[in-house]
Amino acid sequence: MATRILPLPRNPHLNLLVYDNGGNLLATFLIPENPTARYLTSGMLYRYCAWIFKFPLNSIWEIYHLDQDGITPGPKLHRDEHTKVSPGNYVVLNPNRGNVLVTLTDHRAPRRVVTVTKSTETGSDTLVKSSQINKPDDKQRKFRNAVRERDPGCTFTGVKVRTGSEKPYRHLQPAHIFPTNRLSEWERGNHQRFIQDTSPASETGATKMFSPQNGHLLRADIHGDFDAFSIGVDPDDDYKIICFEVDGYGLGGRRLATSARYPSSPAQHASPDLLRWHLMQCVHKNVKANAEPQEVWEDDLGSNDMGEILEQPDAGERMEVELFTRLGGLVA
Repeated sequence: MATRILPLPRNPHLNLLVYDNGGNLLATFLIPENPTARYLTSGMLYRYCAWIFKFPLNSIWEIYHLDQDGITPGPKLHRDEHTKVSPGNYVVLNPNRGNVLVTLTDHRAPRRVVTVTKSTETGSDTLVKSSQINKPDDKQRKFRNAVRERDPGCTFTGVKVRTGSEKPYRHLQPAHIFPTNRLSEWERGNHQRFIQDTSPASETGATKMFSPQNGHLLRADIHGDFDAFSIGVDPDDDYKIICFEVDGYGLGGRRLATSARYPSSPAQHASPDLLRWHLMQCVHKNVKANAEPQEVWEDDLGSNDMGEILEQPDAGERMEVELFTRLGGLVA
């Protein structure tokens, strides 16, 4: 058998590579080089791959280690929640180590608008995600206050609110799990069913997008990574934090703070279903091999912004996001 030609990912830092039998790259992940820092289990890898792989009906598939020759399948990677996955090359085959047809889903993570806004804490110009600038009405403020009341600090790092400080929340921000500028997608998917919060619509919105169940408190820089689908939470593995880029803060493998998981009021916990949705977007953006990079929508449209948007090939998608970025709190 001829040696497979194994293409490399665009990002050279990715060190877990999953191929099909023909040598096509299917999935990638960044595994810590330090074995003690690894937290991705084989069961998690199978679950994430199942989100992005497509097989013919009734196909049975397994993941095998691939020997250095690029030909020989090594040991099978068993599905369990204890075995930590190591860096290396892997191949998807059937249980008899034969070929199985596999393709990738065409789903992609949602896009968000990035703009320049005046920081309310420092007074400086800051690049922020669209979910951070949508403050047209009282619901966003009530969402912020409800998340602050539940979470005493960053739910990823554990950094606490600076009590006694003039600006105790200087570096902490409430983050929406499901972006509020995706209202139509929220409604199409009936995501409201994941909210048990019985607070009135005047507080959470008629769609309940502004319930604290759709949020948690994060450090400002991590908020940006969360909005960019670069870091997420796996509610099916005890709320483990998953990093999809270089983990400069050592967050991978930690757990979401108990305040967001088990608050004093059960109907206020961060929704595991919405966290799972967010994690799936992270996987589609980062684990799906060589997913097309998404052009960032900058706020550089000039004076005739609507005219310039309408001239772009993705005008419909951007118009929807712009609309709900600016008006989402009024219509949700």
